Amino acid sequence: LPEGEVHLGIAELFLGRLQNAQRRLESLQQRDLRYFNGSYSVRYMADIVVLLECALSQVLWLRGFPDAAARTAASAFERARPAHHHLSLNNALTYACPVFYWSGRYEECDRYVELLAEHVARHGLVTRRPIASFYRAALAHTQGDASSGAIDGLKGAIEEFREVNYLVRMPYYL
Repeated sequence: LPEGEVHLGIAELFLGRLQNAQRRLESLQQRDLRYFNGSYSVRYMADIVVLLECALSQVLWLRGFPDAAARTAASAFERARPAHHHLSLNNALTYACPVFYWSGRYEECDRYVELLAEHVARHGLVTRRPIASFYRAALAHTQGDASSGAIDGLKGAIEEFREVNYLVRMPYYL
């Protein structure tokens, strides 16, 4: 099933098997996934095509294709936005923040961070709140806030991850 293949691609991303992840995800992207668009009642209200693009955006960035990564992250957001799948939109925003931050596209990153913070607050997805906090602080530091405020913001976001028990990505943010 394509859904399982997407999750295998995500596992390969997290294991650092980036070439395999890219190959798997791009192969899925070429398949006819209409079954997964629109009428498919997605488990947990998450669109698997959005999740595929989210994971692929990070794989592409890590493999040295920042422009393709940014296009893919933006595509995931545009696909998720009108679908009213709150978790899909949250996934798209969560994956877009690092791609745009790593790419030095700080204004775009800031836009996604603010959309994520707003979405988290509106829908009570508190486990993702620390991601918005983390990138707000990272952006502040990158944009010239060399004071301890930005560093304290990063530390606060790390503590927030612990408070909401969202530890699965803790090493990533550390």
